[in-house]
Amino acid sequence: MIFIPYPSEFSLLNSEFIITLFHMDHIMDLIPSFIGTRQDAGLSITQTAHLLHVTPDCVYKWESGQRRLPPAMLELLKFKIKESNNADHTI
Repeated sequence: MIFIPYPSEFSLLNSEFIITLFHMDHIMDLIPSFIGTRQDAGLSITQTAHLLHVTPDCVYKWESGQRRLPPAMLELLKFKIKESNNADHTI
């Protein structure tokens, strides 16, 4: 259970904590989307790492929640997959 203080009890620390909790929920929602995007494209963790210029360990830690997944990486993955698919259809 999360304690939300009354307005009179708010301090900078409390408001930062609540914003951080909201932000962490948003980040955790990205993980299933990242994994689904990778799997739908038929990419392994190693292939995804190569595409994003990171190590396979980094991708593994993002997907397992051991490391924060930057939201921009999901967008970059989607862009790279789309770019790759467009290149495959160009003669």
